[in-house]
Amino acid sequence: MNQNEQIRVRRQRLLEELAQLEQIRRGTVVEQFVERVCEDGTRVRKGPYVLYSFKEKGKTVSRRLPKKGEAKIYRKQIAAFRRFQEVTAELLKLGEQLSDLALCSEKDAQKNFALEVDLAKDREVSWVLERALGAAGFDLEAVETALRAAVLSAGGRLLGKLLEGVGSGRRDEPVICKCGGRMESRGLRSKELSTILGKVSWRHSMFQCPRCGAARYPGDEELDVQDTGYSPALRRMMARMGGKSTFKEASEDLRICAEVKVTAKAVERVAEAVGQDMEQWSRREHEQAVRRYAEQAQPTEKTIPTFYVQTDGTGVPMTRHELSGRRGKQPDGSARTREVKLGCVFTQTSLDKEGRPVRDPDSTTFVGKIEPAEQFGEQLFAEAVRRGLDQAHRVVVLGDAATWIKNIAETHFPGATQILDLYHAREHVDALAKALYPDNNKKVSRYRDQWWQQLDQGNIGAILAQARRRLKTRPELSDNAQGEINFLDNHKERMRYAHFREQGLFVGSGVIEAACGSVIGQRLKQSGM
Repeated sequence: MNQNEQIRVRRQRLLEELAQLEQIRRGTVVEQFVERVCEDGTRVRKGPYVLYSFKEKGKTVSRRLPKKGEAKIYRKQIAAFRRFQEVTAELLKLGEQLSDLALCSEKDAQKNFALEVDLAKDREVSWVLERALGAAGFDLEAVETALRAAVLSAGGRLLGKLLEGVGSGRRDEPVICKCGGRMESRGLRSKELSTILGKVSWRHSMFQCPRCGAARYPGDEELDVQDTGYSPALRRMMARMGGKSTFKEASEDLRICAEVKVTAKAVERVAEAVGQDMEQWSRREHEQAVRRYAEQAQPTEKTIPTFYVQTDGTGVPMTRHELSGRRGKQPDGSARTREVKLGCVFTQTSLDKEGRPVRDPDSTTFVGKIEPAEQFGEQLFAEAVRRGLDQAHRVVVLGDAATWIKNIAETHFPGATQILDLYHAREHVDALAKALYPDNNKKVSRYRDQWWQQLDQGNIGAILAQARRRLKTRPELSDNAQGEINFLDNHKERMRYAHFREQGLFVGSGVIEAACGSVIGQRLKQSGM
């Protein structure tokens, strides 16, 4: 079956599936709770209310679904509509492919065939094939490796041919220097490029300014190889590998996996240069997003049900030069690490079958800095704005009890629901049990388990009451226990976990905790990073 036939078969199957999609509906279905505070201070919560929302003429229209079972039907219809969009998009793509195949001339087909024949006739490939067929045994690994080298060599020569004339010869428009002077041609210069196909020699025109003496190579600018001997594709590979492991390992992996030979120092320089470019791009994106946010004249449509902000910090080892003058946790007051602050934003639209929240696929983005909390908070806020903070029905800030995290939440996300990471809270409950029963492991275990259950229910008052009664009988334990009691009392509003779960919210900061282990731990805490 050729490509044309495969496309037509797939198209027919999609049309048959499309005919089955009868009940479809746009929009989203979410559950909401309404809570109010009575005059006596008690909280009264009503719900859940099922809300159906959709866009009509650029505006969001919402209505409640009071009848039992309506939400399930609506969700099924909405899922069918999303599948309808996927099917029609794929039908369009297949139609374009059929159109392109129909326009392909016989002359183009002959050229493609001739290119394949030339590649097969390449002397390196022919040599490998002859050796493989003539050998007594077939060494698959050796043949694979040799064929790859031969094909890369042939591809490198083809790339060299394609580069002939690029960036050389007469130009229709004058080349202007940064100083404003008109630059003059100084002839061709040779340049060797390292590419994913190997090294390629290339000749490009040089222009020089008679006024200030500066030189320019327009061909380098056209191919994105200014001030570098590495092609864009190779730089991408080097930066990616250099960001995942040590530079030495990246150099070895590139040699083994891609037949690319570059030094560890080259990987380091390219990775740092690409990182600087990404930082500049991120800064521009954030500045533009914050500017648009500040200039908004009217409220934005609320299309995101729940918008999360999570943040955490972790120490990474640094050189003495970077730690000079900084206070730390060492006995002499010195520091061995600096804190990397990492933040992420993501969205949540639905719950799973058990009623647990589900993070929307591909919705998580990260920002990270080694800088004061004030500057990091501005960057995290800018990323949240870029991702649609103003379009959120509800904003949730989730993290541990660090003061700088709470300050960021109150400064940049006022009105957000603040949740203390459940597992962080459990650590403090465990510490409280150990402080109150230092010589009785059985009671530590018993009260810890009991208080963890009360913690899950958001019943912080019961934990505090039991702990305070214990202190009255053993006041000598207050030195270690009072701090944990104060912690639970100060953060009890952020630990209403049963209430948060009923609203379908996350109560653990696992996303950012995992990122600290992978993004920070693997990239900044290993030897050679």
